[in-house]
Amino acid sequence: MKTNRPLSFFTIPLFAVVAAAVTQPAIGRPPAPFPPNGRPLAPFPRYRDQERAWRDIRKAEETAYRLSFLATQASIARASDLTSLGNRLLSDARGLYEAGKYFQAAETALAAKNVYEAAQNLYEGQLGYVVGPRGLTRSYYDAPYRVSEELYRADAIVAYYSSNDSTVSNLLRYARELATPSTSPTASILSASAPNLSIMTNNRAAIRLAKAATHLVRAANGF
Repeated sequence: MKTNRPLSFFTIPLFAVVAAAVTQPAIGRPPAPFPPNGRPLAPFPRYRDQERAWRDIRKAEETAYRLSFLATQASIARASDLTSLGNRLLSDARGLYEAGKYFQAAETALAAKNVYEAAQNLYEGQLGYVVGPRGLTRSYYDAPYRVSEELYRADAIVAYYSSNDSTVSNLLRYARELATPSTSPTASILSASAPNLSIMTNNRAAIRLAKAATHLVRAANGF
């Protein structure tokens, strides 16, 4: 005699199904930190900061990987120094992330990324080509005309917060050494030839270093 048997899915308690769904890790997101001292997990706004920090650290790591290839193609002392500085900042960002200081971790990672990009710009200027599928973007052409504004902005932020951090000071010093501001467009700068590419990349590197200094000031002040 044939009997109707209920589907096994419906024999599972509803609360078990919901619990299993909730405990599944979110794809593409960093795992929530395990409380080291039994504290409850951070609320949602804190988790958003954690996700941002994780994302910025990954971007810095990707830039470092790209930079490692360029370092095999040319030898530039300043670019090598900046790479070492970027490595130190990235290590600091990871440590801050592990300590649960997500805002500081994100800002420090952004500083590292900008330092890496400045080193990349120096390599590009010497090698005579720009890394990436988009080639010479507007940011390269605009760099000689924007560099003074970026340096002024960074100097103002450092002065306002009375920052005496030696890394911040060195970043701004490097930026001034690389900057060659222009006030009016000229055909020589806008040409894509290697010597003039160097002018654009040096100024772009100066902008990146100024931004890195600003991110470090933000990390130190927590906002």
